[in-house]
Amino acid sequence: FIAGDVTETDVAERIAALDNVTSIGFDKDIVQKLTNYDLAVFPSHSEGFPYAVLEAAHAGLPFIASDIPAHLELSELVGPFPLFAVGDVVSLVGRSAGLFPGGGGRRQSHLCPSFVHVQSGQKL
Repeated sequence: FIAGDVTETDVAERIAALDNVTSIGFDKDIVQKLTNYDLAVFPSHSEGFPYAVLEAAHAGLPFIASDIPAHLELSELVGPFPLFAVGDVVSLVGRSAGLFPGGGGRRQSHLCPSFVHVQSGQKL
């Protein structure tokens, strides 16, 4: 799912066309919802302040983020977290695999260009 407002018309139309993605808009209880997921992925190409990364961390959700300046800066402030080369799907998959030593266990995984979630078992 996508949490947050999607204001760009072309993005909203592309999201609406996907069977496996639901836009839920703003959700004040997002941290609680994130506890039902196995992994958050933040493949952003650019960010202002990566608040969604903090929400995932607060929920105790394992996450991986692209190596953009905002994520690098945040890792210096809060401590290191897994990063992958922006736009490099092979790097993303390789680094993500190490985050599941016991094979996961929650119900879903979470892909976030701005909170996009994908169900477990789907291929990225």
